[in-house]
Amino acid sequence: MKIITLLLIFVTLSASAQTEKYRLILNDDPATTGTVAWNQTAASIGTATIYYGTEDFGDDWASYPSSQTSDRTSAAQGMNTQFARLKNLVPNTAYYFVLRNPLTNIISTRYFFKTLPNDQSRLSFVAGGDSRTDGTPDVIANRQARLNANITVSKLKPHAVLFGGDFTFGDTPNEWDYWLNDWQLTISEEGQLFGIVAARGNHEYVPSTVYDLFDVPSADAYYAMTFGNDLVRIYTLNSEISVAGDQAEWLKNDLEMNSSKNCWTFAQYHT
Repeated sequence: MKIITLLLIFVTLSASAQTEKYRLILNDDPATTGTVAWNQTAASIGTATIYYGTEDFGDDWASYPSSQTSDRTSAAQGMNTQFARLKNLVPNTAYYFVLRNPLTNIISTRYFFKTLPNDQSRLSFVAGGDSRTDGTPDVIANRQARLNANITVSKLKPHAVLFGGDFTFGDTPNEWDYWLNDWQLTISEEGQLFGIVAARGNHEYVPSTVYDLFDVPSADAYYAMTFGNDLVRIYTLNSEISVAGDQAEWLKNDLEMNSSKNCWTFAQYHT
């Protein structure tokens, strides 16, 4: 009996581990788009498809009206990251989803996220960074601050998390494995994911790390998004490349085009 029980537990854990390290990324209009990312741990036996809709069908994948395969794959940091860029969504609406491997019929837990309003409703943001730990993350005490912050996100339920860089100390696969596992604590008890807007810090030693793990709109990791009906425009800058040149020219032009019509203008960058 114990052997059978252990076998069932092993099969369940193996199945659920085919997709992991879930995250919602904001990289376009947050009222009508959202990118769902995950690590596909068993790509050799198929890649998951996301099934989603505005009604909660639990893990009944066939009842969700929309489905999509990933738009982009990244092999950065020793992972097989899949990005599904969901578009043409309804503003201020909850979208429920599951991931299913069509070859194995293994289905993830049901999660959901909410698109942002497209009017001038109140918005809430959590902003921060420097979640790195100096050394092996599981034995260093200051990892607890990162865990506590992630749990706080799950309780505050912000419209977005503005993350200003220095995710890890050494920008290594082992540290990113810990970081993304810790990020799962931002998911609420109800299964809600909260969107991250990622910036590059000086501890992202590999120039493409933020682009490859968070699918930001520019490979140079500087970009801007408007939240609400011209309520807030947020600029994410890359302080690890020249402050002059292309980035400066882009920022100057974008500010000239948008500053007069936005109520608030924010900037996030790592110092």
